[in-house]
Amino acid sequence: GIPNQAFYLAIEGGRNRTSGLAVQGVGAANREQIEKVFFRAFTLHMPRGASFRMARAVTTLAAQELYGVGGAVELAVTEAWTAVGVLDDQGVTVMSPWEGTVGPVPTGGNEWRTTISTVVTMPADGYYLASLNWDTHPDRAAKPDWLTLTLTNTDSAALLAWGDVVCRQVRAGEQYRLSVENYGDDPFTPIPSTRDSPVSFAVRHWTANDWPKALSQGGSWSFHPSSGCPPSSEGASGVNQDIGDAMRRLVSEDAR
Repeated sequence: GIPNQAFYLAIEGGRNRTSGLAVQGVGAANREQIEKVFFRAFTLHMPRGASFRMARAVTTLAAQELYGVGGAVELAVTEAWTAVGVLDDQGVTVMSPWEGTVGPVPTGGNEWRTTISTVVTMPADGYYLASLNWDTHPDRAAKPDWLTLTLTNTDSAALLAWGDVVCRQVRAGEQYRLSVENYGDDPFTPIPSTRDSPVSFAVRHWTANDWPKALSQGGSWSFHPSSGCPPSSEGASGVNQDIGDAMRRLVSEDAR
């Protein structure tokens, strides 16, 4: 497939027969460099359902992280993707993923959730999209229903977005608090309790200079009503819609 062709060209170099473009690969002796780049990109940075353009973006980011910005490895990766027809998606900034572990909900007292947070600074003007990825619970092959992602202001508890995916129209330099919340047991799903088990996670996120471009980086999405994201058929006007009443109602129901 296309990623395999890009991987091969980044190592061996040569000319793509379809595009006719030449690639200066790192050479067979340095194969491990490209292997490390693709492994890091696909396991650490890649969101669910990512597009080829996102694959290019995350492998470029991984090359920069491992071997420096503007170096021979980054050049080999970007030339390889261009040669196979996956062009640089101008205006997309992939942010380093946030990984961590959210603790279990205490079994006693009045606590009904456990939260871990980080502050994110927006690298550019445009549209921010964050996607929650999770580890696989041994008793279930999907995301625990009790784990969710929230976006709030840093100077208040105002809830801006909530769901597996959150979105926001942003400006460069703005800061937001991104949190992963563990709500513990889901009383409506007959699965074993996880209150005594922490849950590991990773958040993949990026900004783009327009909403369709931000959306296209991760493939198809299904948005929670309180995600702050418009339906995929809509333009950017749906981002940051006033969802306060619906969100407060959902949070209130969760607290009961």
